[in-house]
Amino acid sequence: MSWTDQALTVRAASESFLVDTCTVRTFNGYSTIDGEYTESFTNVNNIPCRLINRQGSVVQQPDSQERAMQLLTSVNTIRIQLPYAVALTEKDKIIYNNVTYDVTYVPVKHSLMGAFVVQIEKRK
Repeated sequence: MSWTDQALTVRAASESFLVDTCTVRTFNGYSTIDGEYTESFTNVNNIPCRLINRQGSVVQQPDSQERAMQLLTSVNTIRIQLPYAVALTEKDKIIYNNVTYDVTYVPVKHSLMGAFVVQIEKRK
């Protein structure tokens, strides 16, 4: 069995655990209405998904404070698994359990990828 065939087997097995559904909002661009920019999206409903875990991270911004102090910002990020065939960019949104999330990291897809996992953040 070739590496590609093995990756397809692993991908099919991992996608069998996608027990939830979400909506992917694909970014189409901007439109201008009365001088105000508005984002345009296309919704793709009922995409199988699985919430993997929640993780917290701390972002330090040293240039916004004096040398001795740094501004710390806590960000709650989530990783979610989607089918390999879903096309995403970091301008897209995901709606999961009626909450809209920004896509913050999309890995580069390649033929040996087994599971497609992206990182999202709760929209502020």
